[in-house]
Amino acid sequence: MEGSKKCAEYLLTKNVERCMNEIKKRWVSYGRFTGKITILDATKEEINDLTRITGIRFERDKIKLSVKDFENSLKESDFAPLDLKEVIDCYFGYTIITKNDLQRNKEDEENRFQSNLYTILKENNAHEILYEWVDHLFLNKESGYRILVRLKKEKQEKVFDIFKNVIFGAKLVLENQTNVPIAVFASRISGNPHFLDKGSESANLFVSFLTYIFHVGQIKSTQDWYTLMEKAGLSKDEIAGCVAIYNVHLNRNDGFHQGCEACYAYEQPFMASYANIMDVNAITTDDNKVYVVENEMVFSYLLKEIRNKHVAIICTSGQLSTTAQKIISLLAESNNQIYYSGDCDPEGLMICDKLFQKYPNQLHVWRMHPKDYQNSISQETISEARLRQLENLENVVLKQTALQMQEMRKSGYQENILEYFLDDLKYDK
Repeated sequence: MEGSKKCAEYLLTKNVERCMNEIKKRWVSYGRFTGKITILDATKEEINDLTRITGIRFERDKIKLSVKDFENSLKESDFAPLDLKEVIDCYFGYTIITKNDLQRNKEDEENRFQSNLYTILKENNAHEILYEWVDHLFLNKESGYRILVRLKKEKQEKVFDIFKNVIFGAKLVLENQTNVPIAVFASRISGNPHFLDKGSESANLFVSFLTYIFHVGQIKSTQDWYTLMEKAGLSKDEIAGCVAIYNVHLNRNDGFHQGCEACYAYEQPFMASYANIMDVNAITTDDNKVYVVENEMVFSYLLKEIRNKHVAIICTSGQLSTTAQKIISLLAESNNQIYYSGDCDPEGLMICDKLFQKYPNQLHVWRMHPKDYQNSISQETISEARLRQLENLENVVLKQTALQMQEMRKSGYQENILEYFLDDLKYDK
């Protein structure tokens, strides 16, 4: 070892860095010193120093040298006895390992990590499907696996505490012990109400489990995220995302929702929160028909102008909240015909199209036809990026409207066609 160290110190004073790098590459690739080194643009200093070390004469600007000759020259030097591997390690200041050893070390470390996760599953009497999920993650190296690896690197031992909390939450989902807001559930499983905040690594790991058990594909949007949470019995919260409903009946196992019925009797809108509808199993209307608008102002205007008690109207307030989705789902399941109208912009068309794809027999496009778009058009320009979102629409009417929108490149708003909405409701039979 002493000879190897002194030899390395000597080589560090010479112009042999490129030569030593080539020798290191051969050890990393093959685990032995083999092959030839070729440096075509060698400097005068490199040639002189390597000539002194090896006794070999090189061409003016070209070095061709077998690794074995270089090794033999060092072994015959004043530094002998020495070992070339030890020389390289000392020269570079760290232990050089082969690709095969690196891979084996990585696999051993991963196996130990997976084994530790299995230990946590066993200690917490985890369901068999949780073992299958972990196997799936390590086999397919998908998002949940990458999250665990990042957590291990950034949080070190804390990764196991996070995993344990996720497992606790997963058990509650599998045992149907949820039916609470996300923040409440997060606090229950970890002591931290922000443990499942959207975008956090702990939430993403929990979502990875949910996508596995519910056989859900990639989560592409915030709405997809909350929809998945709702599948697990977790709501955004109990009061956010309220939906205004008018002339609509909420049915529970013990009869009608009395608060909603009081509003119906007084011909007033009822503000339905997720808490209001958690126990609702059906939603009915007097004529099995309901009109849905996106805009609060449009909803308020129509309620003020109509006096037909039998017309049912709902306001979703833009993007569909968990509450709005559940209400529309229950309306469809109760065989109501749903006439949906949103703004004539890319986002409005996509919301309507998604509902149509989900409820093709109940969902009707209302005041979003090409002619309605022309009547509602504004001066607000739509960007190219937003227009590209219209390429995958399925509803025939919305596709026709999208073609006009791509040509006009302007948004259309419900406020601009209030009289058309009002006429539809006044003459509704």
